[in-house]
Amino acid sequence: MCHRLAIQWRLASLPPCVELHGGLEQAQRNQNLDQFRHGQAAVLLATDVAARGLDIPQVTLVVNYSLPPAFPQYCHRVGRTARAGRSGRAVSLVGENDRKLMRAIIKATPITAARPKQRKLHAPLVKWFGKFLVESAKDVESVLEAESQEKELRKAESELKRAESILNGTRNQNGIDK
Repeated sequence: MCHRLAIQWRLASLPPCVELHGGLEQAQRNQNLDQFRHGQAAVLLATDVAARGLDIPQVTLVVNYSLPPAFPQYCHRVGRTARAGRSGRAVSLVGENDRKLMRAIIKATPITAARPKQRKLHAPLVKWFGKFLVESAKDVESVLEAESQEKELRKAESELKRAESILNGTRNQNGIDK
């Protein structure tokens, strides 16, 4: 879902974004985080992989596209902003299916913490966004298919290179250089 959102973000020509999720290799995660830290990407789209262990001082806004299942995860997510006395804001997009969970999160929020406030999104904006998601679905599928084909091609090229090395006698059957 994170990758799909990143594709849609790019299709909408929004400010540069990078993604962070479990489907990425660690090197790609590090590269994307570095791009975000150094301002090369204005937005970091992430799963709960980013909920703990990241301290990026310039994070001033966290948007929860979907709610975490319980207060501790919510706390860690929104804790990416306003760290070490800095100010920040967290926004959670909550639909009808998540209202009960959001009430539980509000109830679990310590009295000493900033209490969540409810705001309704402007209906035409929600309608526009829903329409955009539907209309861009085919484009997203095309991008995903192209990425899949590219991945298969890289895999085939790697296997071909390995086979050529074996045939040329520079590697043994286990792929170890002689």
